[in-house]
Amino acid sequence: MKKIITLSLATLVFTSCATLVRKEFTQEITFASVEPKEAYLYINGEYKGVTPVTLELDSRETYDVKYTKRGYLPNKFELEGRIQPKYVAGDFFMGAVAFGWIPMIVDHQTGKWKAFDQEDVDYRSSSVYWSKMTEDDIELYRGEVFEIENLYFELDKAVIKTSSYDELNEVVAFMKRFPTVKFEVRGHTDSQGEDAYNQKLSEDRAASVVKYITDQGIDASRLTKKGYGETMPVATNDTEEGRARNRRVEFRLD
Repeated sequence: MKKIITLSLATLVFTSCATLVRKEFTQEITFASVEPKEAYLYINGEYKGVTPVTLELDSRETYDVKYTKRGYLPNKFELEGRIQPKYVAGDFFMGAVAFGWIPMIVDHQTGKWKAFDQEDVDYRSSSVYWSKMTEDDIELYRGEVFEIENLYFELDKAVIKTSSYDELNEVVAFMKRFPTVKFEVRGHTDSQGEDAYNQKLSEDRAASVVKYITDQGIDASRLTKKGYGETMPVATNDTEEGRARNRRVEFRLD
């Protein structure tokens, strides 16, 4: 009995010391979306660049990850460190071998044995192309916002370019295939120009999209429209690339 108590105490001493050994908690994680190959990456709502992107993250923290790209549904997941045996085995001598349960208790209290799993990040790196949604996907993505590709307007106008008709016809076909689907069409602008002008332009462009779709036979009760002006940027307005991303029309699946 004394030997067991002595061994237990020794293990606790080793584990207590081990909690002081691991002082580096930053870890490199690569976000490389598989489908699509290049996507916009957001961590905790902050834009981090076009994938692949490698970042140093604190393994004790939890992060909200989001991939977006025009034509694809947003891919969102939570990245959280998990207990990694390689750290336990490396930092422990007796704790990992003789008393495997001890590091788990320590971890729940301190988070010192957590690390991110790169394979877990890679596994969750694909997005769904919006038109390929199944019936199950529709329920899963209700409330999500996405953009379609190649939706363009004449300069500073709400007139849809004819080159965009094919893309909008896909929306029409999708709504006919899934008669319960409803969309809120949302217009946005960049920050150039007067606020009131941008607000009106965003409203008019959303209205133009709704009109086109209803003119193709979709019941107007399945579509709502709203303009947000320059109030919801997804990128910086300091560059032309960022402004181009902010000038957009989105579809929210309701």
